Amino acid sequence: MRARATAAATVVLAPVLAAAGVGGVWIQREDVTTGVASLTEDRARTLAADLPDQGAPADLAGTEEVVQIISSTTGEVLVATSEAGAEPLLPAPTGAEPVHRVISGGVGGEPDRYAAVALRAGRGSTYVVVARSLESVDAATASTTGILLVGGLLVLVTAAGLVWLATGRALSPVEAMRRRAASLSADDLGARLPVPVGGDEVARLASTLNELLDRVEDSTRSRRRFVADASHELRSPVATIRALLESDRVAAHPGGPAGLSTEVLEETARLAALIDDLLLLARGDASRPRDHGPVDLSRLVTSEARRARTVPFETDVEPGLRVVGDPALLRAVVRNLLDNAERFATAGVVVAAHRQGAEVVVEVVDDGPGVPPADRDRIFERFVRLDDSRSRAAGGTGLGLAIVRQVVSDHGGTVTVGPAATAGARFVVRLPVAPPVGTDAAQP
Repeated sequence: MRARATAAATVVLAPVLAAAGVGGVWIQREDVTTGVASLTEDRARTLAADLPDQGAPADLAGTEEVVQIISSTTGEVLVATSEAGAEPLLPAPTGAEPVHRVISGGVGGEPDRYAAVALRAGRGSTYVVVARSLESVDAATASTTGILLVGGLLVLVTAAGLVWLATGRALSPVEAMRRRAASLSADDLGARLPVPVGGDEVARLASTLNELLDRVEDSTRSRRRFVADASHELRSPVATIRALLESDRVAAHPGGPAGLSTEVLEETARLAALIDDLLLLARGDASRPRDHGPVDLSRLVTSEARRARTVPFETDVEPGLRVVGDPALLRAVVRNLLDNAERFATAGVVVAAHRQGAEVVVEVVDDGPGVPPADRDRIFERFVRLDDSRSRAAGGTGLGLAIVRQVVSDHGGTVTVGPAATAGARFVVRLPVAPPVGTDAAQP
């Protein structure tokens, strides 16, 4: 970037300097040439004024310019300086105004350029031609060109150097961030990039990258914690199944082979449920396009509430509630909420769903022990059980509510838990209402 900025500045500045130099040389050359022509005209007027009325030749001794006094009628050179030659340098002027020309190669055989002026003299029987060499003009032009060329190169090099230094200074914080980022490792999750002072674009870039590193750190720690918790949870049923299948345990089991098979099946079912929940969470974590479409949430909630339950379920579901989402994931949300309520309810569960403004609200209320205020956010974390002593006896994998929060969040909604009106817990899910479309809802 530094080299590109310097090259771009050089490419832009070089034509500007070149154009300025050419223009300066041209203006200087024109000014000097005009001055020489003016001096030549003055000399011609002086000579013309000195000629007698009869047009007799004047004495040109001591004249520095190239001079010719020519007959207007015959074109014969009457008097001339030695360098002028025998041929008229300019034709006779047709009027009283002088005629200006720049001639070269016609004065004494010299290749130099001359500013020549022809002016009528006396009564018009003769005219005067005066030519002055432009060698001084050419020399001044060459000198000016050399000075401007050297000066332009110095300006160009200086400007390129200043741009190089300025961009280097401006990009030094970026280079510092690059070096710091290159030194980061997977084990150095708390490291952050240096943020330069000033609050400019580079500082905002550093802050944005640090925010990204914060999210990466949170995600990495969450993933490591998840892997550790999953390993711990998977180890328990696998170890139980292995122990139950050992030959010495088969004979010693109180229920014999039949009882052993029952326990193995229970542990296997718990293991399968845990794996299903892990796969569901992994599906939610995957950054791939969702299979979203209109979902009839009223039908989904009603069908889940009517499944075989160990406690009575009371439903109050407004018909025709539609949201946009993944039917399988939304069913997992409703099922996990209802299973959780059933697990801790004593007398029954109340399930309600209705529209509130631009949202569909689903409420699940149980009459169980409730959730302490300090744990109402932690309960949605993975593998969190508020009462470890009852967790496995009550069933569940510790992932159900984590699945609920993740899926609801991915669908643009929220889930909260609070106390019920009398006793127990009240879970509330809010999802955006599906926009009106002319298609049928996806079947849950």
